[in-house]
Amino acid sequence: MVYFIEKKSLLIKFHSVQALVLNAIGSLLFLVLFIVRKIVYSAIYPSSYDWTDYWNGTSNYYRDIRTAATVSTIFIIVTYIIALGLAALQIIAALKAYKYTEFKIPVVGGIAAKISEKLSKVNFGADAAPPAYTPPAQPYQPPTQPYQAPTQPYQAPAQPYQAPAAPVYTPPPAPEATAYTPPPPAPEAPQQTQAPAGAPAVCPSCGTALPPGAAFCGGCGNKIG
Repeated sequence: MVYFIEKKSLLIKFHSVQALVLNAIGSLLFLVLFIVRKIVYSAIYPSSYDWTDYWNGTSNYYRDIRTAATVSTIFIIVTYIIALGLAALQIIAALKAYKYTEFKIPVVGGIAAKISEKLSKVNFGADAAPPAYTPPAQPYQPPTQPYQAPTQPYQAPAQPYQAPAAPVYTPPPAPEATAYTPPPPAPEAPQQTQAPAGAPAVCPSCGTALPPGAAFCGGCGNKIG
């Protein structure tokens, strides 16, 4: 993945190919050790003994079982040692690549260099090369007259720049105050006069009963007395 991401650095490409080759060789060694261990274990492990050998402690049955187990354990230990060695080489190569330093693992580095050189000639969909430079039909011609600086130097204006005065806010005129004119007084209610003494108890006009001391009739409104 790093090989295809990196576009310019050949050293980074070499380290990525070297890591790939190292992993491929390690996987091949693990596969070979696994197959050889299975073959040796099957060849030593007893498979054609009589059932009486299970109870006979002096027969070769149990000796062959112990030998097969020992050989299988030795193969497993060798596999772990190779795995630790490959992991150490991968860590060292990764640190060298991080420091941008060339580091070739014996045998693996030579194979990786050849593979990286061949892969560098293959186009994996990289950006197309820019078009070739085409010179213009007419070559560049310098101007006939050289640059002439102005004879008079720059003169600053006699009066410095004056910013316009800010407008002064003029508040609108206040409305004129008018004197308060109170409303005219309400008309006084007519005062009820009391009927003279000895007034009749009923209205002489309509015959409506009158309260004591009434000056007017409540039925027809005529004045009593």
